[in-house]
Amino acid sequence: MVSDMRRHILATSIDPRFWDSYLSDGKLGNGVFSCWSDVHPILDDNGRDTTVGVFNKIMLAGAFAIGVATTASAATLSINDGVTGSIPGGTDGGGASTNHVLDNVLGISTLGGYFESFITLSEDATIHVELMGYEAGAENSFTLGGNSVNGGGGADYGTLTSPLDAFNVATLAGTLEFIFESDLGGGRDVENGSDNDGAWNFFASFGPGMEDATSGTVLWLFFDDAGGIAPGDIDDNHDDLVVRISVVPLPAGAVLLLTGLGGLAIARRRRTA
Repeated sequence: MVSDMRRHILATSIDPRFWDSYLSDGKLGNGVFSCWSDVHPILDDNGRDTTVGVFNKIMLAGAFAIGVATTASAATLSINDGVTGSIPGGTDGGGASTNHVLDNVLGISTLGGYFESFITLSEDATIHVELMGYEAGAENSFTLGGNSVNGGGGADYGTLTSPLDAFNVATLAGTLEFIFESDLGGGRDVENGSDNDGAWNFFASFGPGMEDATSGTVLWLFFDDAGGIAPGDIDDNHDDLVVRISVVPLPAGAVLLLTGLGGLAIARRRRTA
């Protein structure tokens, strides 16, 4: 009987028709739980049937759990201390520079965002990292939490739904401990939060339509390895390694399930006390 009731609570918790029918007057009334009340009433110390009141509390706890799950999934990424600008820059040794990842993956030629920034995470969360593309002679990599994606020695591009490579990593709140590395010039790296203002650097943006934003859940990082720097040949297009990082949301159903089962346990203890 308890398992049947659990299934019903889980089903009705996500069906708005249930709330319309049973919470319209602030009580469940003589609805779906009347059969349970008849068989296993929940009595108070004076012998009064409190079944309906208990289940009201359980359902309200479930509604609260939905809100908790929503806020628990609300970790955000932030761009800090950035200088506004756009990519690509430079001349590629001739005409206007081209960012080949913007062109091939997003279908745009320019993108606004921030130079010289560092990236933070508002609270502990799982971060999803995707390698979206690269066009570089050097071998470059992006590493976060001991996991890496790599590209270089040519050009390759993913799509918005099919990146070249990806991984998930549990990440602590604060400054994200990621690093871009390149084998160009004997080996150079750009570590988030320390050295993002030199020839080797990354550009950060929340993407088309959010170019002025400084916080969000899906962030693009465009690495430039300073390849081709020479008089009249400035490769400043920021497509040498491009990654998209995003916050993985917590499943709301998991929190709701735990809360609903906890409510059932409380109700069962009261009935058997």
